[in-house]
Amino acid sequence: MALNPHHLELFHYVARFGGIAQASKRMPYGVGQPAISLQITRLEDALGVTLFQRRPFKLTKEGEKLAAHIEPFFRGLERIETELRGKAAPLLRIGATELVQREHLPDLLDRLRETHPTLRISLRDATPEALTDLVRAGELDVAVFMTAVEPPKDLRFTAMITAKPVLLVPSAHPARSAEEILAPDHISAPLVCLPPQEPACVAFRALLEASGRIWEPALEVATQSLVHSYVKSGYGIGLGLDLPGHPTPDGLRSLPLPGAPLVTGGILTGVNELPVKADFIRLAEAHAATLSAPAAQSAQRAATSTPITPPAIRDRDTQPTMAQSTTAHSMGRKPATRSSSR
Repeated sequence: MALNPHHLELFHYVARFGGIAQASKRMPYGVGQPAISLQITRLEDALGVTLFQRRPFKLTKEGEKLAAHIEPFFRGLERIETELRGKAAPLLRIGATELVQREHLPDLLDRLRETHPTLRISLRDATPEALTDLVRAGELDVAVFMTAVEPPKDLRFTAMITAKPVLLVPSAHPARSAEEILAPDHISAPLVCLPPQEPACVAFRALLEASGRIWEPALEVATQSLVHSYVKSGYGIGLGLDLPGHPTPDGLRSLPLPGAPLVTGGILTGVNELPVKADFIRLAEAHAATLSAPAAQSAQRAATSTPITPPAIRDRDTQPTMAQSTTAHSMGRKPATRSSSR
């Protein structure tokens, strides 16, 4: 009896992505986990073998043999589809974190369409770790993100900008260095920052963990400009990045964080060679250069200079109330050394 090609295709994605749940999420068309599980069971029944261990996922010897046999065929289908579609209109699959998509990609894509007017674009939002996996799996052509960890060695990472994590305080704040804020065993000031997966937070968490400290965010916001505004309004001490060409906004001072990992922004690419990908990288490098240009300084200053009016009754040296705070996430993992007022 001939094997069902659809069953083989589903097994290809299960083997490629490491399990039924991951295959259901990442394969190019929607198939639910129960349906995949049923079809794989039928394939195993037809072959008379078990193809993989379910929990934890691991291919059996028979599964490895079948996966290696069918992989070139299904990978080849993806390549020929890209080639055939490319004759009508090229496709660029871009992955980026939310902040990059919101604040940088629109200008880049506008410029790219000037030379590629028929370009089709696919955008995906994910963490740097997930974007790396997608590039490695061949599901993305490029990934644009900032990271505080070492980029993978098996892929090509083009670094375009580096930044240092800093603490942000109002101009009148008495502290003259980050050490004055971090030195006491009792960190009483509220922390205002971006969500925990953002690279500035990852770098700061690494610094705190290295010294056995913990400092939980009191207020998480979506953009760096909002961090600036809330700090100027007295909601606490901010966490930010000292980006080249972007001076600290009026009303704030930045305090360097010695020992914190650098944050690097760049583009991660796989092995496929697309002319439009090379053009995108070239435009991204030019865009990164403008971030350090003097012209960017006034724009950054204007974008981050609007304070937010704080509540009428609030002690600025204590934590914000529940109504003023968003969800707090731990910035460290050693609660035994924690001595926070929260």
